[in-house]
Amino acid sequence: LRLDKFSGTVLYLRDLAYALLQRGHSLVVYSPRIDGGAAEQLRQLTIPVVSSMSDLSFTPDVIHAQHFHETAAALVRYPGVPAVYVCHDWSSVHDAPPNLTRIRRFVAVDETCRDRLWELGIAAGRAAVVFNAVNLARFRKRPKPLPDQPARALVFSNNAMESGYLEIVRAACRETGLTLDVV
Repeated sequence: LRLDKFSGTVLYLRDLAYALLQRGHSLVVYSPRIDGGAAEQLRQLTIPVVSSMSDLSFTPDVIHAQHFHETAAALVRYPGVPAVYVCHDWSSVHDAPPNLTRIRRFVAVDETCRDRLWELGIAAGRAAVVFNAVNLARFRKRPKPLPDQPARALVFSNNAMESGYLEIVRAACRETGLTLDVV
């Protein structure tokens, strides 16, 4: 997990860590790359961030794991600590989990990621789907319903590149008369 840049996984981690902190849990975020905006946001939320597990002065009760290498490093560093592994991506090599018994539960954020876990040999009884949460206090329901005919479209993605699918989306929006914003 890289905290030197933002990604969906990093935003998930930030929101989860903050929610756990608000509920009174003590936590530390480990990543080998902590120079950047994502790490700074965590620090501003008073969540400690370390790039070396030897910097920790305690043994955690549980490891919330994401990404292969960081998971393996945490399991080696804390041999008696159980882990929960969250798979966020169908294809990324980083999201292929180590299939180890210390990982008590594998969590997929959707059915496609669950299928990947199964494909990689994780037994169905050890994998569960827990959909990404939505903070309803932060994202409120619209005060009025959407119009019958949309006027604007938004692509919100790390992967929105002109050389990829974005060209197709632009063409479809032009064809239908929609204004397109890309973030």
